[in-house]
Amino acid sequence: TFFVVRPIGITANESSQLKKDTYEFDATYNVVKNNLLKVALKEENLPELEILENQEHAVVFVGDQVSEAAKVLSKFAKETDKMEIQGGMLKGSVISGSQVKELADLPSKEQLIGQLLSVFNGPVRGLVTVLNGNVRELVYALNAIAEAKQ
Repeated sequence: TFFVVRPIGITANESSQLKKDTYEFDATYNVVKNNLLKVALKEENLPELEILENQEHAVVFVGDQVSEAAKVLSKFAKETDKMEIQGGMLKGSVISGSQVKELADLPSKEQLIGQLLSVFNGPVRGLVTVLNGNVRELVYALNAIAEAKQ
């Protein structure tokens, strides 16, 4: 998986910071020559990217944390206006820049696992509440009887 971005006047400090931010999520930010990227895609039998023009491009190679790396790029692009996300490749399929931005909008893996566990806990939590409600009503009824007898 990799994303192709077009840096627009990024300073050396901004580039270094972007490299650090992407490295946290098992990704690398590299400025590459278009011809070299085309040759690499051809040698790996991957589809050619039409977005590679005569302009300068950078490639962000991503490990397992795809949405987190996309979030870093999207955040940088919004904050600085010095980067245009043009597209990339996700597990051998070409994706557009808007699809990369949609990946950035996805929750992280940990958040998705938390949401799934919450869904699994819902029925059990409901059952416990119902069972507690019956016991609570019994206790109220017994208290009411005890107070009436006094």
